[in-house]
Amino acid sequence: MKIHKIVDRTFFGMKTNIYLIEAENPVLIDSGYKSGHKIISEIDKITGRLSAIVLTHNHPDHAGGAYKLSQKYECPVYIHELDLSSLRFPAEKIGNRIQLGDFEYLEVIPTPGHTSGGICLYDRKSKILFSGDTIFSNGNFGRFDLNGGSRVDLIESIRKLRKLDISTIYPGHDDVVIENAKENIEEAYKTLLALDS
Repeated sequence: MKIHKIVDRTFFGMKTNIYLIEAENPVLIDSGYKSGHKIISEIDKITGRLSAIVLTHNHPDHAGGAYKLSQKYECPVYIHELDLSSLRFPAEKIGNRIQLGDFEYLEVIPTPGHTSGGICLYDRKSKILFSGDTIFSNGNFGRFDLNGGSRVDLIESIRKLRKLDISTIYPGHDDVVIENAKENIEEAYKTLLALDS
């Protein structure tokens, strides 16, 4: 499995991370806002095809370009069922794993809090977490004050992530966390808990 980070500039100058997994079954994690020429060009240069698009949640900066890409590459779009109804294009309910090859897959971990149907994707073998907007670098975490968000759910989701053996975090925004991933998760967890006191 080889991971390619593609940065999409969305509204208000925000940058969203898209990840193309180069594998037997190439998978795109999130699609960006409009999936313009730059993203298509990167996909064509690296794999030229997609077997699936997986959305970590339903917000437009992560899901807005999914339909265009699914049409171009003739592949399904997967999302958690609790975020499915808010999409304006056809998508499928995600299962427990995303198959990258015969012996390679990503585990789907429901992590509500930023949205009710937020997910993370975990490669147990390489200890990699694709965290969407659940958790970012520097102990930061996704907003929970938007529609479908919940601080209580986010705390429980990050508590779940604390139990995993994670060495690298690929977040939906900001930098990849290559070192101190577990400390990063602990910091986010403590900060969220402290908001109550």
